[in-house]
Parts: sequence; C-alpha cells; structure tokens
Amino acid sequence: MAKPNIGTMIVDGELYTLIGVAEFQHVIKEVPYNVELYVNKVRDGEISRDVLIQRTPDQWTNKNKSRLIESILKNYQIGVILTACGRSDSQCYSVNSLVDGVQRTTALVDYVDNKFALSRDIEPIKCRWKNAHGNIIEETFDISGKKFRHLPPVLQKRILEYKITTYSYENFSDQELDEIVFSTNNGKAPAVFHKMRFALGTENMRLIQPLCNSALWDNVSGCKAKNDGALGCILRTFMLMTGNYSSGLTTGAMAKFVSDFENLIKTSKIEQIGKLIEQLAEITENMTDDELQMLDSCSVPHYIAGLKYYNSICEKGGNSENKSYLDLFRTFIESKEFSRFTAYKAVKDDNGQKGEKSGSGGTQYSAESVDDRQYIIDSFIEEFLDADFKMTVETNDNDTDNTDDTDNTDSQLTIEFIEAVMNDN
Repeated sequence: MAKPNIGTMIVDGELYTLIGVAEFQHVIKEVPYNVELYVNKVRDGEISRDVLIQRTPDQWTNKNKSRLIESILKNYQIGVILTACGRSDSQCYSVNSLVDGVQRTTALVDYVDNKFALSRDIEPIKCRWKNAHGNIIEETFDISGKKFRHLPPVLQKRILEYKITTYSYENFSDQELDEIVFSTNNGKAPAVFHKMRFALGTENMRLIQPLCNSALWDNVSGCKAKNDGALGCILRTFMLMTGNYSSGLTTGAMAKFVSDFENLIKTSKIEQIGKLIEQLAEITENMTDDELQMLDSCSVPHYIAGLKYYNSICEKGGNSENKSYLDLFRTFIESKEFSRFTAYKAVKDDNGQKGEKSGSGGTQYSAESVDDRQYIIDSFIEEFLDADFKMTVETNDNDTDNTDDTDNTDSQLTIEFIEAVMNDN
C-alpha cells in the first residue's frame, strides 16, 4: 500500500505544511446580458464564435434551434454560456471568445436576424390575452413556421429581454483555455474529427482552418464542413504527402499523427498543400457534374499529391504538349487504371455481398491500399505526359521549421491532454 502523503515538505532545511491551494491570477466572473445586448455583442465581434477547436457553428438542425426559441418564450433555462479572453500575449483568444454555447449563440443570432423560421412541429404556446374591457384570458398562439419578424411585438420583446447567464474566463493561457474548451464539451461525446481539433489545439488549427475553408470541399463527397470531413481529408493529405502513413490513413493512425503534428508538419508544408488545394479547387470549377461525382474524401488526397507530381514534371519541362491537369483527370477516369484506382470502394458482388476490396474502415485506408492508389495515379501521370523519369519523392525533412528557437512551451498541448482527448469515448 502506498504511503499516505501528509502534506509536508522540507525546503532549505525548513519544514513546511500544506495549508491550501495557491491563489491564481485567473478571473472567472459572471456577466449578465439580455438576448438583444448579447446578439449585438456577437454581431459586432465583441464576442467571437471562431474558436478554432470548436465545432463549426452549423451543427444544429432547424428543430434544435426552434426548441431553443420555444424555451426562451416559455422562460425555461437554456444553460450557462461560457466565454474566455486570454492574456495580453494570446494568439488564439485575443478577443472574448465562446468556450461553450456556439450552437445556442448561432441559433439566437440567426433567429433575431430572420435567417430561419421556427419548425412546423413546434406546439402553440399559451399566452395571455386582454380585451377592451380589461378582461384577461389564457389562449394559445401558433408560433410554428414564423420568423422573428413575423412574431407579434410582445413576443419579440419577450425574446430580446430574456436574461442570459454568461461566465467569462480571463487571464488564462491559450493552452489552459484549450483544455477548458475540451472539458466543457467533453460530456457531449464529440465526434472523432472534433476530438482531433481538440488534440491539434488552436495554434495548429489557426494554420489549418484556412485550408478547411476552401471552395474545393463543396464539390467533394464526404467532405462537408458540418461533420469536419474536410479536416479529415486534409489530415490524410498531410500524412500521404509526408510519408506518415506506415499504419495507413485510418482514424486510429490519424489520432497518433495529430498528437505529434507540430513535429511532423512544418509551416512550409501547410502552405504548399494549401496552394495545391486552391489549384485543385480552380480546376474543379471547370468540371462537369458527372466528373465531380468522381471526387470523394478517399480519392482527393491522391489527386492533390498527383497534382504536385504533375506540377513537378511540368516545371522540369516534362509536359511538352502543355496538357492540363483537367485533361489528365478526364483521361484517367475513362481509363482501365481508374477501375483499379477505385477498387477500394465498397462494391458488391452478384449476391449482394461486399467485394474482396471493401470501402469500409481499414481496408480503403490501409497502407497497402494507399500505396497502390498513389502508384496507379503517379504512373498514369508519367504515361500521360510521356515523362520517362521519376521525380524524387519529397518528405518534410527539408521543410522550414514550424517554430523558431524561442520557448513556446505555453502554446503546446501537454501529452496528458492529448491522451485525454484521443482516448475519450
């Protein structure tokens, strides 16, 4: 049995006894708002919804948002909203930012701004009515299908004057605030890519988020911002293009990858892949709807890596006929090689059973499958461009370091926090 710690220690020969927890410089204060003032603060940017490790603010359905407005009209509690403002040197919480309450805030702002109508299945609410003689009765009023501007002034006023309880965290480090965001959202069973946002932290997400915002993902199946599919596709692209996929591109392998992201991926690599993503986005603007159907979250990392290879060959004069990447793509999807490239998909045989190569889980993202697909597309690029040489595969060893020599311990997530995020179920 471990010896109990009685709370004493010796410093410089003197015995000290534990008497309590040290007073920190942190401040947590209650800030009262009504809906009208709170919405104005958000509109004016005085309260930011752009916490990069949070889910995007479009997760709630219309029914979810409508229930919130219904609760306000009935004067039910909608929960405490948490905001945070970092220290003076904060890079990621320099303005008062939402720690918990992004979806509720978005619903409030959007409803007051008349961006959605209440769900049709919302029940009428009981209201008080008065006639010219001063008699008061209680009867229901139907609010379903109504935007804010369609509500009677008395109900608009009730919403705008509804009291919101907020708590503001102040003078915390960015790392501490990241941990607070994770802790306050942990009870909501965050999805796998949301966990990866937590594990990456705001410093890394500040570099990655612009790539997630590309118009490319509007045309790629399975890469919606709402479920963070774009982030997953981008992370797999990083892994593929830096050779960090010895365990495949499965979510388990991705979890290990993000835990050491700062050491594996340099700023120059993020910038390079960002340019390739935008180049491919411009190319997709000229694709037909049928061609866009050929893009999915599993194949796009290979097309991005292939685009880099195509550019490298062109830069070395290996594209004498000036064939475009779109021409290459169109020829590829009509070729027999494309059938091999897409063999990982969850096809079914004549009996309705999944084929030998299934699109589920580890099969499509195994290291062997990833290698096969990239070899197929790289070989096709060489043949299409009639290039008789193989470019040297680039790794991230020659990239510029992501950090300088100054101490940035405060901006890095602790190993314990990473493990807590990725092991949480």
